[in-house]
Amino acid sequence: MSGSEDTAFRIRLGRIYAPDGSKKFTSLAGQIRRRANRIGRGRVRSTGHSKTATSYFSRRVIVKVNLVKVQGRDARLIRHHLDYIQRDSAAPDKDLKEDAPEHGQGGLFDAEMDRADGEAFEQRAQEDRHQFRIIVSPEDSRQLTDMRAFTRDVMRQMENDLGTKLDWVAVNHYDTATPHTHIVLRGVKDNGHNLIIPREYISYGMRELAERLVTIELGPMNVREAGIKLARQVTQERFTGLDRGLYKMASDNVVDLTKRPSRGTEWTRRLDIARLKHLSRLSLAEKLSGSKWKLSNNWDRTLRDLGERGDIIKARHKALKQAGLDNDGASWGNIKYQDEMGSVTGRVLSAGVIDDVNDRAYVVIDTMGGDQLYVDVGKSRNIDGITNDNIIEVAPPTPQPKQADKVIAAIAAKNGGLFSADIHAKADPAARQSYIEAHIRRLEAMRRAGLAARNKNGSWQIPAGHMDKAVQYEAKRLHHNRVRLQILSRLGLQDMTTAMGKTWLDTKLQSGENYPDAKGFGQSVIDAQMTRRQYLVKQGILTKEDGEITGQHLDDLERRDLERFSKKLSSEIGNPYEPRPEFGRVSGTYTKSIETISGKYAVLERSHEFTLVPWRETLEQQRGKSISANIRSQSINWQFGKQRGLDVS
Repeated sequence: MSGSEDTAFRIRLGRIYAPDGSKKFTSLAGQIRRRANRIGRGRVRSTGHSKTATSYFSRRVIVKVNLVKVQGRDARLIRHHLDYIQRDSAAPDKDLKEDAPEHGQGGLFDAEMDRADGEAFEQRAQEDRHQFRIIVSPEDSRQLTDMRAFTRDVMRQMENDLGTKLDWVAVNHYDTATPHTHIVLRGVKDNGHNLIIPREYISYGMRELAERLVTIELGPMNVREAGIKLARQVTQERFTGLDRGLYKMASDNVVDLTKRPSRGTEWTRRLDIARLKHLSRLSLAEKLSGSKWKLSNNWDRTLRDLGERGDIIKARHKALKQAGLDNDGASWGNIKYQDEMGSVTGRVLSAGVIDDVNDRAYVVIDTMGGDQLYVDVGKSRNIDGITNDNIIEVAPPTPQPKQADKVIAAIAAKNGGLFSADIHAKADPAARQSYIEAHIRRLEAMRRAGLAARNKNGSWQIPAGHMDKAVQYEAKRLHHNRVRLQILSRLGLQDMTTAMGKTWLDTKLQSGENYPDAKGFGQSVIDAQMTRRQYLVKQGILTKEDGEITGQHLDDLERRDLERFSKKLSSEIGNPYEPRPEFGRVSGTYTKSIETISGKYAVLERSHEFTLVPWRETLEQQRGKSISANIRSQSINWQFGKQRGLDVS
C-alpha cells in the first residue's frame, strides 16, 4: 500500500472482549480487578492468610457531567462559571501541594499550560452551541501525586476514545474533604463540528477510564484499606456508604442480620452492627431482638440533613466573617424550601456551591429585619450572575403556563378540543413549521409526565383544564429550583445613593414603605434613603418641598441614565439614539443586551437609529431577529417573527 493521502486510513480499536472467546465485553477496569485478584490468590498460598484478607478492589471515582446550552444565552454565563471555579476556596493548602496557585486563587490549566488563559477560552467558546461541565472526584485524590497530570491523562484518553482533539480548561478544588477537578469542555470537535458524547460513555466510560488511571497509579485497594475507610464511617453523622448498604438490606425499615451475608462481604458485618449501634444512640435505630434492627422513619433524610448542617454553618460563618458582621447572639435562619413563607428581600453576603459533586448551591443574605438567612437554592445555575452586595428577593417558585400552552388551548377550543400540526397550520397559516413543531414537543413532554393524551391518529385531545395541567407540569419542572431568586439591584447601597439613574432605592422611596422592625440591612436602607434624597435635591431632580418620589421622578432618572449611556453606544453602533415612546409601537432587530444603572435593556437597531427597551429573558431566543412590541405605559407586549393571527391573551 502506498503512503499517499488518498489511501491513508486510521485504525480505531474496537471493544475489548474476553480472551476466552465468549465475546463478552471486558472493561479495562475489570481487567485490572481480575489481575489483582489473581495476584491476591498467589499471596494467599504463600502466606497462609485467608483469601478475603488479600482481595483487591478498584479505586472509586465519581464523575458528573452537565451539558449546558450556550448558544442564544447571555455569553457572560461562561465567564460567571469560569469565575466560580477559580474562587478563593479552590486553592489547595500550602502543606498539601507544591503547585498552589499564587495569591490563594485556584488557577486554570489546560492540556499544555499550568496557567491557562481563561479569557481566550471564553472568546473561543462564544459561538459554541453547548459545552460540557465535568467534575472528576477520585475517592483517593489526596494520595495522587499530581492532580493536574491525572486530569490531563483523563482528557487524553477521552480524545482517543472520541477520536478528536478536545479544547478544555480545568481547576483543581481542595476546599472539601475530597479534592476534585472542575473541567469545562467546549462542545466542538477539532474539525469545527458539534461534539456529541454518547450517553453510555458519559454514564460509564468516563468513570471507568478515571478509575483505571487512579488504580494504575495507586494500585488496587486491598481489604484492609477498604476496611479502614468504612470504619471511619461508623460514627459519622451523615449518610454514609455503610448506610447505603443498610438501606438496601432493609425491608419495611427492618434490617435482619441473621441472614448469612453474601460471599465476600462477611468482613463488613461487624461494621454494619457498629453502625446500627451508633444510629440507635442518635435515636434513628432500635434493636428488636438478636440481630434484627428497626430503622426510624425518614432516618436516611435525617442523616443527610445532619451532614448538611455542618456545611451550612461553615458557609454562613464564612459569609458573615467576610462581610465584617458581628453576629454573636444574632438570629439566623436556614431556608431550604419557601413553600410556607412569603418573599424575603436582602443583601447578598455570599453566594456559592456547597456541594460540587451533587450540584447544590446557596446564598446567604442579610435581611431587612437583621436576620442572616442561609438559602438552599438547588442547582448552581440558579446563582448565575449573583455576586456579593447584590440586592435580591427570595420567594417560593411560582409555576406558570408557557405561551405555547395558551396557543394550544386557544386552537383546541375552536376545533372541538383537538390539536395537531395540521390544525395548527390551518388556524395560523403564517406559522413556520419549526414553530408548530415546538408546540408538538411541548405536548410530548407533558405526555411523558402523564399530563397529556395523544390519539391513535396522532392528534391530541386537549381538555378544558389544559392550562391547569400545564401549571402542574411546570411545578414538577421546578423541583430543582427550590426558590425563585430575582436580582433587584446589582448596585450596592452606597453606590445607589449617588447614582444618576433609576435605582432600587428610588423605588423604595416611591413606595413610602416604613420599616418599624428594621435592623441590620434594614437600618442601612433607611440611612441610604436619607442620603439618596439629599443627593436628588442637590441634582435638582427633587425639591425640598417634594414629599415623595413620584413616577415622573423615576422616569426622569431613567431618561438621564439612558441618554448618558446611549452617547457611548451611539458611537459604537454608528447611528443616533431614539428614545422609545411611552405609548405605541416599537420595532427593530434585537442585536444585544446592555446593563445600565436603571436596569437591563435590549438594543433594537433600525436602519437609521436604535432604541432601548426593557430586557426580558424570552428575548434571548430572538437575538439577531426582527421583533416588535406594543408599549402601554409600563406594559410591553412582545411579538416575534411574523404576525400570528391568534388572540391568546
